[in-house]
Amino acid sequence: MSSSMEEVFETLPQHTCSWLKGKMTMHKYQDFWASKESLDGGILAQQNFKAEPSDVFLCSAHKTGTTWLKSLAFAIATREKFDVSASPLLTKLVHECPRKFKLTICGYTPSLRFIVGYGPYWDHILGYWKASLERPERILVLKYDDLRKEPTSNVKRLAEFIGYPFSVNEEKAGVVDDIIKLCSFENLSNLEVNKTGKREGGG
Repeated sequence: MSSSMEEVFETLPQHTCSWLKGKMTMHKYQDFWASKESLDGGILAQQNFKAEPSDVFLCSAHKTGTTWLKSLAFAIATREKFDVSASPLLTKLVHECPRKFKLTICGYTPSLRFIVGYGPYWDHILGYWKASLERPERILVLKYDDLRKEPTSNVKRLAEFIGYPFSVNEEKAGVVDDIIKLCSFENLSNLEVNKTGKREGGG
């Protein structure tokens, strides 16, 4: 970490909280709480990362269907290139699949404590919700329960949002249903690559 970054951290509010592996000192930067390591990378990314109009950011809390949503987005965007029966999702971990668009995962872990990694959980949810109301063409909020109860309508919403809407012919041909089945928990969890983490032809 550079001396200039050290000087930044000296001015930030601090809080020590219990974590999985003991105690951790968190720093507050622009209303977000995080460790030095996370903030150091985050600040550098903030200063240097240039988003493209076609970039898709998947922002979700740990254990809220992130892998499922990422798989759906990948299958939707690459359906013309990969038939369901030949999808890379069948043999590769989802984050290793070739990408037709940039998909960035922004994750944070909810906790019962008010101060947690990356800030209070409900502040994140409320922030995204308000932003989605102000800019519905840029931010889509999908609820896990809704996706489970009504996968077809929500997968169609997702496809429309990321710029890969289904045609009437695709819907009639069952493409939406095929993608839902491909990316279902039951299907993906039973694949060898997701059981062992080992890819086809290698470890």
